[in-house]
Amino acid sequence: MDRSRSGPDACSFAKRSSTVKLSENETVSETFATIPSENGTQLMGVLCESEDLRADMRTAVILPNSGSVHHVGPNRLHVELARELARSGIASFRFDLRNLGDSRIGQSRDENQPYPATATADVRFVLEWLCKERGFESCIVTGLCSGAHTAYHAGFEIEDSRISAIVSINPLTFRRTWHVLDTPAVMHAASYLWASG
Repeated sequence: MDRSRSGPDACSFAKRSSTVKLSENETVSETFATIPSENGTQLMGVLCESEDLRADMRTAVILPNSGSVHHVGPNRLHVELARELARSGIASFRFDLRNLGDSRIGQSRDENQPYPATATADVRFVLEWLCKERGFESCIVTGLCSGAHTAYHAGFEIEDSRISAIVSINPLTFRRTWHVLDTPAVMHAASYLWASG
């Protein structure tokens, strides 16, 4: 599969690339990337791929922030998960939503908000970039805690068949009345079935 960059914004990709040795015979490639978003801003993240990508695996896993934690994830969870996925021939992109981690932009008062209003739009930018610029056919949005909230809303609000699945882990950790996920799961299922007709 051709994963080379092309197009007018090709320069937005890779700043640094490195090879990570997992064992004596296993390595993965990690590339720091910037993705254009709105108003000239950029999202920062790391694309993790195996040197031997499975030819049949045209799906990438998207890993947004968990809470206000940088894209490495809580206790480096996203780093370890990304490397294990790559070991299995599955690529992933762990990234910082706007105003979190390395994607800090705007006013300092907007920083470190775990449930930013722009989260779904940020996932959409990453989805577009992975599919159009990196050659993936679909993506699985996976999140823990507030990342689960992001994954849920991305799957529900982005009407794009390239989102093949969402994985939401522990989305009810924080109880806030303004979060849709604070309602019981049966309510979500009912509203999803009603909306999907």
